[in-house]
Amino acid sequence: MFDVIPYWMWVVSLIVLAVMCGAALSFHLRSFAQRGADFTDSANSIEHDPRRPRARVAARA
Repeated sequence: MFDVIPYWMWVVSLIVLAVMCGAALSFHLRSFAQRGADFTDSANSIEHDPRRPRARVAARA
């Protein structure tokens, strides 16, 4: 009727599944962290630009 799947096949399939999920999660977290770093860098460069406050003060004076 039905062939029984040996235990080693279950073990191998679970290991392959764990490796694939780990790789997908690693890729997702790496791309998410990269987008966050890009956003933070651009926000910090705008916020801490030393020329902007002087330009505002010079325009008022």
